[in-house]
Amino acid sequence: MAIRELHPNADPGAVSDRGRLAVVSPRRERLAIISTRNALCGIAAYTKALERQLADLFEITVFDLDQYLLRGQHRRVRALGDRHIKDICRQLADFDAVNLQLEFGTLGRSARQICRRFKWIVAAAPRLSITFHSLKRPPIFPWYDFAKSVVTLRWRSAVEMCDGFFREATLSEAIADCLRRAQRRKPVSAIVHNRRDLADACHLHGIERVFDHPLAFLSADDAQDINSQGTRRRFPVLDRLADQAILVGVFGFLNDYKGFGTVIRALHHLPRELSG
Repeated sequence: MAIRELHPNADPGAVSDRGRLAVVSPRRERLAIISTRNALCGIAAYTKALERQLADLFEITVFDLDQYLLRGQHRRVRALGDRHIKDICRQLADFDAVNLQLEFGTLGRSARQICRRFKWIVAAAPRLSITFHSLKRPPIFPWYDFAKSVVTLRWRSAVEMCDGFFREATLSEAIADCLRRAQRRKPVSAIVHNRRDLADACHLHGIERVFDHPLAFLSADDAQDINSQGTRRRFPVLDRLADQAILVGVFGFLNDYKGFGTVIRALHHLPRELSG
């Protein structure tokens, strides 16, 4: 990660080119990373690699987003989830910079819940960078599909379309509005994983400082080591499968927006000799 992402006020002359540090501060600044720490979560794995790479530049503390508390549906658990975020926010004043590893679902279930907790973090951070593991575009209401569902009396489908639209609109517009307001008062940066998201963040959401990085943060040696060990023998659970079995690997939450349904439907179109 370029030093300018986490040092929004850094002297431009301190960075020779994008992603390469030329001058290191004599005192390591304190960096708070807010992320999940669950070993089965892709964001947690990303954070772990990021922490290792930035350890020489920052004194790092990772705040674990407790998914039991933040995604709980009982009112008592929801209240504890709010308290959990507020406890983190109270500690952020002691840091020079804050990085939020953001996948919306890690902050809560409902759009209102997610936005409320997100705003608390933004308000508490002295300097802020947000790594968007997904960036939501302002949605367009599916009028044709909605009308078709109404005409055919598929009320459940129509209601789900409305719910989905308002959820996406809330997450897209409220998050962007919060960051636009915050960047007037303090340094705010957004980090995305591809050029399309960079363009969306700049032009659709109005975020002034945006950096795009691939969803990978491994040194060349780390990557070579992983590739050399990434064999089928490392996964004994696969021994029961035939050698020609088709394997589909996924990571992260099992949710509709991940596109798992598309993969499952695609499997039905495999040749018979491959589908078994």
